[in-house]
Amino acid sequence: MQRDTEMTRRWIDWTIVVAVFGACSQRGAMAPDAKAVTPAAQLAAPPKVPPQTAEECRACRGDWGKHGIAETESCNCRTNDGGKRCTDGADCQGVCIAATDNPELEVVDGGTTRRGFFVGKCSELVTVFGCNRIIDRGARSHGPVSPEEAPQQICVD
Repeated sequence: MQRDTEMTRRWIDWTIVVAVFGACSQRGAMAPDAKAVTPAAQLAAPPKVPPQTAEECRACRGDWGKHGIAETESCNCRTNDGGKRCTDGADCQGVCIAATDNPELEVVDGGTTRRGFFVGKCSELVTVFGCNRIIDRGARSHGPVSPEEAPQQICVD
């Protein structure tokens, strides 16, 4: 009974994280500017359902332990595209993180009001803790934005 309660708590913790950041997308091909990974790592893409044991966590090269304010141990899987340049959260298995101070804007319209897309890097882990400027999934579909519309800083404990 206690093990069921613990697994339920883990599942709730993970569900909250997924609700905040969106579901992970699994990609088979890597962009040319992505970090090189070994073929074994490419096969170990983060699973859609989080691993429930330390052994399962090793399969996604994850970090097993207590994360953030969670009371139970869980797995935070590594991504295969960590460090890759991104302009949309959908570009990443984890999240697309813009620079905290002075985020880069890729200008596509240099008229009187510069407009473009904010540039970030894909996270190394599926779930990111701390305070970061997260570029949303679907950001590119909303079209270019002005420099004043930088992604808001979001803090996750």
